[in-house]
Amino acid sequence: MAFDERRQILLASELDDLYGIPALDDEQRRQYFSLNSIEVESAARIRNLSHRCFFVALLGYFKIKPICLNASFGDTESELRFIASEHYNKATLKRFTVSPAQISRFYKRIFELVNYHEWNKSWQARLSAHANEIAATCIEPRYLFDTCIEFLAVNRVAIPRYTVLQTTVSKAIHHERQRIETQLEQHITPQLSQALEDMLSNNAGTSINKLNYLPKSFNATELEKELLVCGHTGGKPCCNKCKDDWR
Repeated sequence: MAFDERRQILLASELDDLYGIPALDDEQRRQYFSLNSIEVESAARIRNLSHRCFFVALLGYFKIKPICLNASFGDTESELRFIASEHYNKATLKRFTVSPAQISRFYKRIFELVNYHEWNKSWQARLSAHANEIAATCIEPRYLFDTCIEFLAVNRVAIPRYTVLQTTVSKAIHHERQRIETQLEQHITPQLSQALEDMLSNNAGTSINKLNYLPKSFNATELEKELLVCGHTGGKPCCNKCKDDWR
């Protein structure tokens, strides 16, 4: 598949919950924008008071969810005024802008303060390897996405852009499908290949759709039922092969 056509994994509401600016009440603001002595000292090194408040806001947001947010004054105005009131003697803030380079420097400080790793190519390689491993057991996109988020949390790595995770999941699914195709090409016999083609084309006399409802589980009894249905759909060679491998 072409990986510029990324899989849509999250709903719009879920995407906004994960990557959007958190909506906080005053109690939550007091919780997440409180500063310990080390954080106070780090913020104090920022001379511009408006930028200092912005840094505290980004730090608080990162404590809620470890993502480098694309925030602006307009997005954070209520939090900025709360921070100025709580920490800096109710200082008056005027509208301002912060450059992407300055925001990047703020996040480097935040990573040090909260003991997190910045997302980079090295972590991309490790996450891709993990996703490929998980895909060997399940290729459901949302499940793979959630396991990627879990991997990042366990290793204390900042969550990258959604498009990065979409591509990682898509490649893991593609990798697993290619692996299975290779295994089948290496082990399937001509007789079994022809039997499968007949089943899929309904030349075996009975629709393969009957297999859609079985098994209810993967215990021996349910699998035996599946094999019996398979025999009646013209899949006896497949049935025998599966039995041989199972034993």
